Amino acid sequence: RRTSSSYLGDLWAYNVTSNSWKWVYGSFSVNQPTVNCSPSTPPNCYPRPRAEAAMVIDRRGTLWIHGGTQINVGHAYLKDFWSFDPSSGAMTYRYSFLNPLTDTVPQDSATTGPNVHPGSRSGHCMIYDNAT
Repeated sequence: RRTSSSYLGDLWAYNVTSNSWKWVYGSFSVNQPTVNCSPSTPPNCYPRPRAEAAMVIDRRGTLWIHGGTQINVGHAYLKDFWSFDPSSGAMTYRYSFLNPLTDTVPQDSATTGPNVHPGSRSGHCMIYDNAT
């Protein structure tokens, strides 16, 4: 969410039945610094404020967040990946692809492996395929 020239890294849930909003997580202060996160980081680790990230919800209701544009450092594209479980309220840092020596952006559909990932991007979209 953006307020004039500042960004907030908060998440809100909307209840259609009651026509009401509920704050889920994040700071009410603008332009919060990045928290160093890893998959083993305690539950206080949340995605940094960003714009134009992609999100999708899977059949279990888990929200998946990827990339976007980082604020406060110019126009830097992100490639981190998060999941949010609304039933437990847990935001989980899945990974960030920050090592150019070990991470590979595939050049064709045959490229696979644990370090293969989409590159940094912003303004993109994600879809959920129930068949896979």
